Formats: sequence, structure tokens, C-alpha cells
Amino acid sequence: MRRIVSIGVTALLAVVLAASSGMPHGWYPPDSAELRLAWSARPERIETCRRLSDAELEARPAHMRQRVECEGRSATYLLTVTVDGVVIDSVVVMGAGLRHDRPIILLRGYEVRPGARAVRVAFARREAVETNDSVVDSTPANAREAREALQRRGRRQAALPALLSLDRTIDFRDGEAVLITVDAGRLALRTP
Repeated sequence: MRRIVSIGVTALLAVVLAASSGMPHGWYPPDSAELRLAWSARPERIETCRRLSDAELEARPAHMRQRVECEGRSATYLLTVTVDGVVIDSVVVMGAGLRHDRPIILLRGYEVRPGARAVRVAFARREAVETNDSVVDSTPANAREAREALQRRGRRQAALPALLSLDRTIDFRDGEAVLITVDAGRLALRTP
């Protein structure tokens, strides 16, 4: 008897769940759509590098000897979102973590009226970068220096570009969201 009751209650709950999943709900207020920005990317590392002299290398413990020494920090970015010529958001974005050296995780949503809207999204590095590639990328003296130079170059290439922007007219439909993400180093539009 107990099994029959539990099977009946389970079946009843499954029917109620299936029926309630198709019920309309009001996620968005009437006559509204949403512009969503969502991406995760590593901020650019701004480094100042110098080549150490032989005397400086000898003064260091063997495990800390690196021909090129770099100091740096992660870049910060200015996010500006404009809809129909009106700035709806302007904020400085930094990487996560205590030192802001972790990936930037950007998740933002903006309510927009339905219809064709002129949208401009700009994500620009705030710091000017002086490159001293002659110090960093000069001909390495050994395999270790070559490996270090390759790692620095890889970090630069994997980081966000100095400017990401999207400027176009988007047709927003009532109750729908339009998503903008970073794809292959540029801002990309994803529509439903």
C-alpha cells in the first residue's frame, strides 16, 4: 500500500511540475527588452622590464637568477555603454582578486525599450603602455631566457586588446535579451 501511495504522489508531483513549467511568467516589465554584456577575459599585464647585469645576477641566489626582470600590474578598463546617444553606464573595470590580476568577469544587464536602437559599447584600456620590447624580446642567451620571453609574449597575446568596441543598430524585441560577448579578441553580438 505504501508503494502505491508513493508512486501516485510522485506521478502527481511530476504532472504538476510539467504543467507549471509552461505557465507564462513576468521576467521583464511590459514593453522592455534587455541588453546583456557577459564575458570573462584576462586583463593585460603592464610590465616594465630591464636586463640585469652579470654582477646583479651573481648577487642573487641561483634559483632567482633571471636575465630579464619585470615589474608590473594589471591594466584597468573603462566600460562605456551608450544607447541612442545616451550614456547608460560608464564604469572602471578591474581584474578579480586582491591584486586585480585575475580574469575580468563582466556580467551586466540594461533595460532597453523595444525597437531599433543605436548601441555603442566601448571597453578601453585606461593606461598608456610604453613597450620596451627591445629589452624583453632581444635575442635570448640560453634556453631559459627563450622560455621566459615566450611566456611573456604568450601572456600579451592572451590578454584583452587595448580597445574593444561595437557600434551598430540593434533591433530589440519585447521581452527578449541581446547578448554581447568577447569572441576571438573582439566584441560579438549574440541574438536569440
